[in-house]
Amino acid sequence: MPSKLTESVWSVDWKELYITRCLVDRAVTHVLDSILASQTGRIEKFHTIISFGYDVKDTLVRHSLAESSMEDHLARRSIAVSEWSSLVNGEHVSLEQALGAFDLFIPESGYGDSNEISAKLRGIVTELLACNPDIELLTPRVKALLVASFLRENNLTGIESGRDYHCLEHNFLGFALSDPGHNSLPLISAAIYCYVAQNLGLNARPCGFPFHVHVIVIPPSGLDMDGNKLEDGILGQPLYMDPFRSDRETPISDLENQLNFLGASSVEKANFLGESLTSEIVLRCGKNILNSVEQISQLPNPHLVPVDVASARYAAFWSSMLFTGASRPMDLRNYLPWLMEIVVTEFPSDVYLIEKHILPLFQGMLEYDDILDGLHVMQAVDGLPKQVRRRTVRNKTVLYRIGQVFQHRRYGYRAIITGWDAECGASEQWMRTMNIDQLQASSHQSFYHVLVEDKSVRYVAEENIEIITPHVSELPRALLAIAGKHFKRWDGVTRTFVSNMRDEYPDD
Repeated sequence: MPSKLTESVWSVDWKELYITRCLVDRAVTHVLDSILASQTGRIEKFHTIISFGYDVKDTLVRHSLAESSMEDHLARRSIAVSEWSSLVNGEHVSLEQALGAFDLFIPESGYGDSNEISAKLRGIVTELLACNPDIELLTPRVKALLVASFLRENNLTGIESGRDYHCLEHNFLGFALSDPGHNSLPLISAAIYCYVAQNLGLNARPCGFPFHVHVIVIPPSGLDMDGNKLEDGILGQPLYMDPFRSDRETPISDLENQLNFLGASSVEKANFLGESLTSEIVLRCGKNILNSVEQISQLPNPHLVPVDVASARYAAFWSSMLFTGASRPMDLRNYLPWLMEIVVTEFPSDVYLIEKHILPLFQGMLEYDDILDGLHVMQAVDGLPKQVRRRTVRNKTVLYRIGQVFQHRRYGYRAIITGWDAECGASEQWMRTMNIDQLQASSHQSFYHVLVEDKSVRYVAEENIEIITPHVSELPRALLAIAGKHFKRWDGVTRTFVSNMRDEYPDD
């Protein structure tokens, strides 16, 4: 579209383009309806949608805004992985686009693509220019300090006092830009600074200093940071900034002293004080996310984290594997089980993404055939029809229906019913472990498959279910997010989730 819009209006067949987009919209809508109507063959249907490429965005956005139905985020993850794959292959991908790809994995970010994150950053530049119309007259040093000062005065870098440093949401560029507090780790603060500074003509890059990302600002060729001309062949000394902590210049002697304390060699010092590649920053961001995820288990209320933890971990493992590459096979082998476990349990629709981007990394390794076999099994299982269960006279004891919301009588959590068994269908070992025989009706009562507000899937006895009829605004945000995997919409009259799937429980 950008290239079409720059051409003469008569050189583009707009009618043909319109027809093409209408046909894509119709085809995607048909496939989405099919996904909502049946649990069979979903992987192939998702792949069909993704094969249309970027043209599906408008259709997906439109359907995601219909009532309370939830958008599937496979298209966004596909965009993110494509961005990273391009960077790995040596193509130019800007720092903000590469880091913004992490936001496309998490539902809470609300971004459709990394261009929307760039638009947020451009807004910051516009505001800075409006406040400082004569900024182009300043020397590089004063300009660099002004950028840091503006960002700090507007709380666009750093973390508010009292917040935990390792909060998961601090790792996401787009989330930090949208959040009123704009809280971000040093790496994200540095990225924000670099974008603004670069758009004001400064050569600002992240500096891969150990444990804390700084920014290195390199003076223009032939000048020093104060705008003075230098003799031919003389390079001006760079300026270092720590936009996370301060709006002042960081003396290079302070950084060198820290490196001496760490025992860094001369070569290591040169690397640590030089600019980092975008790929190195993305890899570092992924590791920061995994570190934050580990901290969540120590929180008193881990389910209150405003970012979907599974999606964040998934993004981190994707980035870690893509940017680790085949040159470090041991690291790939360590990440593989974690990534595949999340794919199987949370994101089975991503089979084709794994096949396209992860499988080639293991070419010539023993794991290659194992991954391929696993993907084929997932596709085969996805194509099997579900066992149809009807509410016959035999199942008349099943009291509750799919889509109803309840509160657990004993543990108090809220959940949604997604399936049922007339009697407990679990193994004897599971029933012994869960002390099912201590229930009033033991295993001889209906049991229900449920989605819990902590995003887990559980199997609950009927006697422990207390149906509630909340308003949708009273439901946990996390519960609404996962409901989209099973239900089409929320019914405000019956106060239940509504599904149009008829292939497993057709009478519900």
